[in-house]
Amino acid sequence: MSKKAATLTDTKFNQLIKHVENGNHGLRNKAILFLSFKCGLRSKEIASLVLNDVLETDGTIKDELQLLQAYTKGEKHRMVPLSNPKVRKVLQEWVDYRKENDGSLFNAGSPLFRSQKGSFFTANTMVKLLKNLFDKAGRGFEDCSSHSGRRTLITKLVNQGISLNKVKVIAGHESISTTMEYVDTNPDELGQIMKNV
Repeated sequence: MSKKAATLTDTKFNQLIKHVENGNHGLRNKAILFLSFKCGLRSKEIASLVLNDVLETDGTIKDELQLLQAYTKGEKHRMVPLSNPKVRKVLQEWVDYRKENDGSLFNAGSPLFRSQKGSFFTANTMVKLLKNLFDKAGRGFEDCSSHSGRRTLITKLVNQGISLNKVKVIAGHESISTTMEYVDTNPDELGQIMKNV
């Protein structure tokens, strides 16, 4: 049985973001991490996005991200709210940077995140990019993978008492049992629960 991807506390996520901001492609990588950890997007979904997916015609960020069937696992269309102000801010900064620096390459069908070659990332290269970001962040991120963002979000929502049915919809899962496989259990929290029974 393979080891599950590590989940990150808010403090560890903020450490990761600080590290990424100071590295190469800092703004791009920060936006990728926010879509992974705050929206629960899979690597394939992040890699497939085009500018038009997140951008209104007036240049502002859309309220909702509509993931096309071709983007998603199992080819199921799903919608992801872009209501988190931090996510909106990071995406707006990234899009504004692209608009200012890309010239004619900035168009509705252009990849939201371009690879070194200027084209779309593949799902595999996005997985490798995320792993590379964790590896470069150093100690405390060794067990992180491209699934860490989704696991972190799902665990956080469940721990906040959000109904499993709502979490299932946010994650784009067909069954609650799949959603529960993502939830990380903290032995300290379990100890506290049992202490007060």
